[in-house]
Amino acid sequence: MSAGGTPVIEVRNLVRRFPVAQGLLRRPLGTLAAVDDVSFDVISGETLGIVGEHGAGKSTTARLLARLLAPTSGEIRFQGRNIAAARGAELGQLRRDVQMIFADPTSCLNPHRPVGASIGEPYAIHALHSGPGERRRRVEGLMQRVGLDPAHHDRYPHEFSSAERQRAGIARAIALEPKVLIADEPVAALDPSLQTQVLNLLRELQRERGLTLVFLTTDLAVASQVCDRLAVMYLGKVLELAPNEALVVFPRHPYTGVLLSAVAGAPRKRELITGEMPGRGHVPSGCRFHPRCPKAELMCSGHEPPLVDKGGGTVAACHYPLTAEESDSRLAAGAVEGTP
Repeated sequence: MSAGGTPVIEVRNLVRRFPVAQGLLRRPLGTLAAVDDVSFDVISGETLGIVGEHGAGKSTTARLLARLLAPTSGEIRFQGRNIAAARGAELGQLRRDVQMIFADPTSCLNPHRPVGASIGEPYAIHALHSGPGERRRRVEGLMQRVGLDPAHHDRYPHEFSSAERQRAGIARAIALEPKVLIADEPVAALDPSLQTQVLNLLRELQRERGLTLVFLTTDLAVASQVCDRLAVMYLGKVLELAPNEALVVFPRHPYTGVLLSAVAGAPRKRELITGEMPGRGHVPSGCRFHPRCPKAELMCSGHEPPLVDKGGGTVAACHYPLTAEESDSRLAAGAVEGTP
């Protein structure tokens, strides 16, 4: 499932299950597949967007790619080597090559330590740049690069704004000069004007450092601004994967069409779906979206559709994909608000 080019990450049949328990005695009820048989490639130098509602499995996928979680089964290949079971020195090297930016930057900034110390912590963990004053000079250089005042090195996280804390989180993420950045909802908590600033910073860093980005978001409008390709997830599955322009102009999966119709400024008539995403313990049989899908037929409830080629670089998992007329060809590239 590659768009051409050299994959830096190859994901094949990735599964992550969590145990489910109930009551004070934590009586086991079985397992929950947060990520269920997911496959895709991330091409070197691209920005791959993973889009979906909360509970779709995006964050679990991100943590699997960074090996903050180990998969239950499946393969994750980074530059050709399977890292699904990496440990020890191999996992330590992976930590240098693949870094995460979190939605809440306080996840990586210790509230009891100055921000500069948190940014420089990767150097301490990997025993890098330990010469007299060298580590502080490097941290101050990182702060300046991401738009923070190096003079604020010794301030604490609560003394920074939310956007400044996110910039500090980005500085920490690039400290080890990684090859891949995984950004999990990096602008979700910011005002639109601040979102644009942080997105521009990520673009600049990508160009300067030759980074590959995996960008996770619930906001399809934001994803369409920054991503080369988009993967749409729902209940642990990828329902559609396509180049950005192809997906915006001609979505094939009804769920993608619903997401696009909800974007502010989209000319497509808004599609309505009923109900909410079911709880993870109640995954529907067949197509996972069929209980909410406006095009669902009997076949959808009994047979799970595979991801298949729909043309134009698009793959989708749908028995009854949208036609060009249903997708509304008026929605040309750039029609989604904010798309360059």
